[in-house]
This record gives sequence, C-alpha cells and structure tokens, in this order.
Amino acid sequence: MEDKKAKPCRACRHFDAYYTKGAGRFKETDCGGCKIGRKTVKRDFTCANWQPDGKRRERRRLDARKTLDGILEEIEAIAYILKEEKDG
Repeated sequence: MEDKKAKPCRACRHFDAYYTKGAGRFKETDCGGCKIGRKTVKRDFTCANWQPDGKRRERRRLDARKTLDGILEEIEAIAYILKEEKDG
C-alpha cells in the first residue's frame, strides 16, 4: 500500500537539520540527521518512519515566547532608567 502523499524529512520529528556557520548567522544545509536511521539524509528524502513535528514546533514557539518576554523586560528596565535620568 502506497502513501497518499510522501512527507519530506525536514518536517519529521526525527530529523535534525545541519547548519554551516556563515557571516553573522548560521545557514541551514540541504541535509540533516535522522534519529531513527542514525544516518545523514537529504531534507526532501522520505521514509516510512515519518512522524509529525508538532511537539518540537510547540516547544520552539514557547522557547521563543519566553526569550521575547525576557527581552521585553530588559527593554522596559532600560526605558525606566532613561526616563529617570531625563526627569532628574
């Protein structure tokens, strides 16, 4: 029996992308590691072990939210200090 639509590894919970260091940021490569097969695979490769990446995506979203909340607190503290200095 064949899948209706093959899903790429880049959207699988078992896939971890590889990155290269660029000027000022990291760049995602066209391959990564498969935790199930324990090998390097192309991002667009497909296999029978594909599982949705929902938990990872939610965890990343929550981590980003926590980081942004921390940055907002720091900005508010800086704004408070600048206001106090201005008011004398």
